[in-house]
Amino acid sequence: IEMEYCRHGTLREWLENVHPDDSQVQSVMRQVLLALASMHDEKIVHCDLKSDNILIAEDNTPRICDFELSKNAGALESTTMAGGTLGFIAPEVQSRAALPSAASDIYAFGVVLLNTLSKPADDHVFPQTDTDVLTSPELRQLVNSMLAQNPKLRPTAVQLQAHQFFAIDRVVLPPHWKKPSPFQLVTAPERMLRDD
Repeated sequence: IEMEYCRHGTLREWLENVHPDDSQVQSVMRQVLLALASMHDEKIVHCDLKSDNILIAEDNTPRICDFELSKNAGALESTTMAGGTLGFIAPEVQSRAALPSAASDIYAFGVVLLNTLSKPADDHVFPQTDTDVLTSPELRQLVNSMLAQNPKLRPTAVQLQAHQFFAIDRVVLPPHWKKPSPFQLVTAPERMLRDD
């Protein structure tokens, strides 16, 4: 198996070692959201989205990895085994009240976003799920919407793209991205596609 080498390692390692600025963090989170929207559009549920399953390439662009537990949402049955990582698993999946879904991926993305925006102290459990650590009421409301106990109340990846945090004016893009992307679901001037 040949795989791309992501020099910065996982999202957690990138945050700890590179110390990205707010616009870089925003850009990476937006790109992860776009990838999630594309996966969900293809009926793919990741089932184990977490900070350690997001790799950051040398150009500071993210790659979602570890699709070992992913499922075809159209083929899920009541006997489908659910997996994931504690702390990132949606409550309805952990309690076995529901099967993995796009909504359970959104829950995990909310946990990733919370822990990206506010790194837990060394003496605290990772990942944290208490949104009170966020000082911005808008960001707290955004993350709370993704962590809603009722999966039907969670926004979709497409709906999240309209939020001002993700609909940023300027995305930090590597220089080799030049063309409009057919994958972006919300129109924005920064739509780009890799040249290679």
